Amino acid sequence: MPGLSLTYEFLAETANAAAVDVLASALCSGDPDAHRRAVDALLRRRCERSGRCLALHWPSLTSEQQERLVPHAKWFRTFIAERLSGDADVVLPALRACKTLQLVDLTDTIARLAENGKSHAIRHAAADTIRSIAQQLGDAARSGQVNVLGRSAFVTRLAASARRFSMHRNHTMVEAFLLASTWSDSELRRCMKDDSGIAELLTDCLVKATDRSLIDLLAAGVRRRDLGDVLAGAIQDRTDETFQSSFLTCVGTDPTPNTISNLKQLGIPRCCRQAFSESDQLSDSHQAALIYVWSYGSGDWEDTLTLACDALQHCGESVIPAVLTALKRTEPQAAESWLEAAKHVSSDDPAQIQQHRKARLLMNLIEMLDHPDQRIGEAAREVLRPLHAAAMLPVMNTLGQRSRRILGRVVMMVDNQAIQHVSDSLRHPVLQNRLDALLAVDAFAAIDLLSESMKHIVRNDHQEARRVAAEVMADGTGEATLNLLIEMADLPESSARDAARRSLEKRKESDTEFPANVSDLSELNLN
Repeated sequence: MPGLSLTYEFLAETANAAAVDVLASALCSGDPDAHRRAVDALLRRRCERSGRCLALHWPSLTSEQQERLVPHAKWFRTFIAERLSGDADVVLPALRACKTLQLVDLTDTIARLAENGKSHAIRHAAADTIRSIAQQLGDAARSGQVNVLGRSAFVTRLAASARRFSMHRNHTMVEAFLLASTWSDSELRRCMKDDSGIAELLTDCLVKATDRSLIDLLAAGVRRRDLGDVLAGAIQDRTDETFQSSFLTCVGTDPTPNTISNLKQLGIPRCCRQAFSESDQLSDSHQAALIYVWSYGSGDWEDTLTLACDALQHCGESVIPAVLTALKRTEPQAAESWLEAAKHVSSDDPAQIQQHRKARLLMNLIEMLDHPDQRIGEAAREVLRPLHAAAMLPVMNTLGQRSRRILGRVVMMVDNQAIQHVSDSLRHPVLQNRLDALLAVDAFAAIDLLSESMKHIVRNDHQEARRVAAEVMADGTGEATLNLLIEMADLPESSARDAARRSLEKRKESDTEFPANVSDLSELNLN
């Protein structure tokens, strides 16, 4: 109605202060249209009386009307502040206004109400208002905004409140302090180093928190320069998936030096132990982070490499830096530790290999040697260095023949220079090295391949070396090694001759073909 519009237009612009009383009556009329027009007019007037009127009638304003006051918060705060004293019927609506308008400037007044308000209702509402403001300020800071208006003073005031917790016992105020804070805040860092009990109070709040912002704050502790035992304990103890996700995100795919140092201190947090068996369900970035956690925090090389190998298969290139870290931080293990796994790998039975955890790991490491990324191959080769011929030869004489042959088959998979190394060692000036090499000839199934080197030993070497050579050639299949045994069988009486004759007997009993003109062992002058 044009007439009604003109009336409210007049009430909004007239200098007559009595207009506010008329508008206040409209707010109480129960007529939605009159109420809306009255609020609009009071906002346009922007005088003290209109401000106090809106503050008085705040509960009657719709959510939309309350939101319209947000841009005018600086003007309106004075009138709300006037109502933050007295009984609950006055203070509670004012606190709700502070919450809606995010009146950071009134933090000290609201905090005092949360700590010492007349009633539980006032203390609870004031703390809830502080928490709401804290959430908004903290979110802004965590999103990357620099110098969020009012946050520094807000955090300082709440730190003071947290230190006085024993006096007011308001847990929401402690939570609000954490919600508003980041680890870059000196107040938070000081509190976490305080010996008065505040550090334990804050940590306990973080351990029990369900708010994602607080969970993220605790997880972000892994990036701190000084983690501290109390915070480390909190990180270690949480087991929920939400924290696990946040923690792995904070570790990231390229951990900082601080993070790496803290991972070494933390060991394996419980949330990450749970993730180990379900790592294939994690995102690529979280799998990479989990590898870093294990690489720096676990003393179990087998678990670490298993995790890394599985991730490389599932995720590909995205986890390569993490896998490289795992490989490079793994100390080479003694060859004996691989013996059982080598037995399964040498079977060439995929099903058998898959059923044995360590055999599966060994097979994965062997396959890494041919990875398209040369760095992976080189790092895997270092892990498998104890299974290279150079490392294996000195331990050959400590193993039984079956164990030697099992490991020998794996060495041939791992070391493409194995035969050359054995060939060189057969001419080593130290007798024991030559003896070890002879055992390796058998272990690597290279008896006939190295017949020329065997010939040199048979004709020129020490008696013990010739004896071992004769025993090794018992399992040869070629004519060259057979002829060497025949030659040795004609030697003067010696341990080497006796070994050669036993080897010829063994070859005769096997399916190994003898020369066509040899029909009986007596023809070989064995007597």
